[in-house]
Parts: sequence; structure tokens; C-alpha cells
Amino acid sequence: MFILACLVTFLLYLHSFLSEDVSSSKRSVIRKTSVIIDEHHSEDSTSQNHSVLVLLNGQLRGGTIAWNSFQHYVLNFYDADLAYIGPPLQVKTAVSQALKKRAKWVWEYDDPSDWATYFVRPNSEEADRSTLWTYCTAPFNGEQFLGGVKLGGVCKHEGSAGMLLSYRRLAQEKLLEKKLYTNMNGLFTHEQIIFICVPLRN
Repeated sequence: MFILACLVTFLLYLHSFLSEDVSSSKRSVIRKTSVIIDEHHSEDSTSQNHSVLVLLNGQLRGGTIAWNSFQHYVLNFYDADLAYIGPPLQVKTAVSQALKKRAKWVWEYDDPSDWATYFVRPNSEEADRSTLWTYCTAPFNGEQFLGGVKLGGVCKHEGSAGMLLSYRRLAQEKLLEKKLYTNMNGLFTHEQIIFICVPLRN
């Protein structure tokens, strides 16, 4: 029943966006790509002391429907703080502007030619390179574990899994630096996800 309720909610939610897009085409182009920017938090929030931190990572490719569902079902419901970690935001896009307005922390990193850059720490370069070499040469099924990491040509994994892992490592550094791990529950997610209901909190 819970899954069915979520599915019905999602269909109604999607219908409202599609209906708005159709009607807006008669008014203006701007309304067609409207992004909801909530500066207040939901009255139904389960937390009133910002005990939830949501980390949004990676490129913003989900569009307005994904952003609005994320804001409604996650940020507003849990009255959560938002941190973004990923490539520099494109300030001209509506979603980027909405994110920057809502986020409490924005940690931007340029995309390197070799993502090993974000795994190798200055104070333990030899050990970190050795660890990367071990995983790059291990017979993983499909060899996608460290996609994006080249390590001087040693690592030939495909995909982008290594990029996502690097953002998690960089996020860990920021959490430790700002001591955000002490009194907060965390959710690590990607902007491409469309939320059709509230994610359960353990």
C-alpha cells in the first residue's frame, strides 16, 4: 500500500508539472521552466533544529522536476540544511540559482583530467597512490569501480564511479573540517533523482 501511495503521489505530482507546462506555453517561455524556490520550511517537518544535512553531489542534470521534488520531499519535509559538492555551478540556469539560494554550503571543485587528484592526499601521497594502484589492477567485475581515475594510464576503468567516490571523500574532509558530523544525520544523494515520496530516516 505504501508503494502504491507513493506511485499515485508521483503521478499526480508529474501531472501537475506537465499541466503547468502546457498552460504556460500560452503565457510565456519563462513559466515553462519555472523552478520553485522555497525560502521557508515545511510545517510538517519532523525536525526543528536542523539535525539533518543533505549533501547533493555531481553535475546538475535532473532539471526542474527533479529539483522541485527533492526540495519538497527531502529538504522541506526534514527541514534540512543543504550542502552542494561538485563542479562549479552554471549560474545562468534556474536550478543552479535555486540551489545557491537554498544551500548553506557550496563546495565547488573543477573537473580534473585525472580524478586520482582528489584521492591522493599531500601528506600521504605514496600510500594513497599504492591503494589506488591495488584497486585499479584488481580483477573487479566490469572494471568500473574507479571510472575517471587514470593514475598515469594504469587505471582503465570505465564510467564515472570514481568521480562520485571522490566527491564522497572530499565531502568527508569538509564534514570533519566544519565539524558537521557531530549532531547531524546525513543523506548523500544526486540531483538526477526524482523523489516520489519522503525517504525514510533511520
